[in-house]
Amino acid sequence: HKHQCTVWLDKKYKEAKEKLGDEDEEVLRQAFEIGRLCFAQDKLDDAEVYLSEALRLIKEVWESSHPSHHSVLQNLGMIFRRRGQPKEAAKLYREALPVAKHD
Repeated sequence: HKHQCTVWLDKKYKEAKEKLGDEDEEVLRQAFEIGRLCFAQDKLDDAEVYLSEALRLIKEVWESSHPSHHSVLQNLGMIFRRRGQPKEAAKLYREALPVAKHD
């Protein structure tokens, strides 16, 4: 059942992306939300896909100055930590530190 939810959200996300384009904040918000949802369901690969996409949008569209930048980095860090890749996780947490001060 949970999986259907992600499929539906993915469809919604792709539609939003097509209709609104990368510049729209709604697209970023959805990528972030779906990423967090997948993480909560322990679907780490899916979560990484969406959160990486959210991070790409933040860097390219918002020039790294979006309020959710910090959370996206932290969530990606949590994925790596859960996978047992503490070095990767630490890198993302370090990147998130200066960002937190901007918010």
